[in-house]
Amino acid sequence: MLVAMVGLEAACLWAAPRGNATATTPTPHHVLVTDSGAWPWGGVILDVDLASGRREIVVAGLDLPLYAAFDPAGCIWFTGAGRIARLCRVEGQGWTLSGSVSLPSPGYALGLAVDRRGKILCATFSGVVQIDTTTLSVEEVANLPGAIGLAVCENDDVIVLMRNPARLVRVSRHSGKVTPVSEGGLLQMPQSLVLNGHDLFVSDVSD
Repeated sequence: MLVAMVGLEAACLWAAPRGNATATTPTPHHVLVTDSGAWPWGGVILDVDLASGRREIVVAGLDLPLYAAFDPAGCIWFTGAGRIARLCRVEGQGWTLSGSVSLPSPGYALGLAVDRRGKILCATFSGVVQIDTTTLSVEEVANLPGAIGLAVCENDDVIVLMRNPARLVRVSRHSGKVTPVSEGGLLQMPQSLVLNGHDLFVSDVSD
């Protein structure tokens, strides 16, 4: 597996990868991990304490959870089996399913990110959509077949990781303009992306 770094002019806020398991940080020293699971437990979301190594199941029995993100209210949004769902903590009940979103065909929910306004963005393999966390309404941001992951920049632009062909593009949320960031080179079978300030790191599973 290769890891390629791409420098960006504007720092990005959040990114979500494509893979069999993903992780994001809900609280300091803790990592939230999604695992697509195996029989008989099904998919699970785990809370991992980085200091002690303790693992706690947040919720189990999910249908192939792959990607996760937190909204400003502290709810967990995740994709699984092509759908988007939300888990919110309810006093006395723990984490409870509190809504789901089905995408219009042929959309298939993959990478997730949250913008500064708290809207959820999702790469759907046919493009990028945004979800209003109050109404659960879906609005198209860009028609980009092959979109598998994304990150949101400080100026609200979206960096989209794509397959077939393998490339990174930038989408303006203001004008809708799509501009290339990187294509070819080490990018052959990109699998995921993660950010660090102005840099995006992209993993690639090609030989």
